[in-house]
Amino acid sequence: SAILNYGTLTLNDVEINGAPIVDGGWPSYAINNYGNLTVNSADIKTYHGAIATGDKGVTVINDASVDVGQSTQTKQTSWALYVFEDGQLTVNGGIFKNTKDEKNKVYGGGYVFATSTKETIINGGTFEKTEADNNGTGIYYNCTNLVINGGVFDTNPTKYVAEGSAVVENNGAYTVIPTTLKDGGVLDLGGVEYNDTITVEGNVTIKGDTKV
Repeated sequence: SAILNYGTLTLNDVEINGAPIVDGGWPSYAINNYGNLTVNSADIKTYHGAIATGDKGVTVINDASVDVGQSTQTKQTSWALYVFEDGQLTVNGGIFKNTKDEKNKVYGGGYVFATSTKETIINGGTFEKTEADNNGTGIYYNCTNLVINGGVFDTNPTKYVAEGSAVVENNGAYTVIPTTLKDGGVLDLGGVEYNDTITVEGNVTIKGDTKV
């Protein structure tokens, strides 16, 4: 790993290029977190996965640009975010994608693979169309304890969308939006038109290209 965390770590305005090939074989995740990790701003480019969280680790991603490619030495599935064992992950924002490399090819994976006994929560972020040659699914079809409250996805995330949110499809992109806004909530549909009722409870903010 470029970073192996067992303590408390906060990332602000960092660039990470990883992860290295371990012993000439299996490429590691750029960040392996088994402690408490907060990502406020990070640019991560990696040949394998970007952030793996497990063994009671807690990761919160507020903003990150994550680009996962293909190892030049091996063909391993490349997940941007991997949560396992008792790991916990919350994504509040960021851009997550697989970039196709014509020379080396992107073998597979996507952006979320959650098998943890704890909840993996996605509140926001843009999960762009994966260009993987094989198994190019955005969200692994058999995730456990994955809850999606918001975000934009290249594959339909309805299976994992929480109660109180809805999915709107527009030109192949699936936007998850809240159908109930609590006090302090923010509604920004990014130009997507939602032709249904949104319940407002308390003081909320409506911004951007919102059409309701």
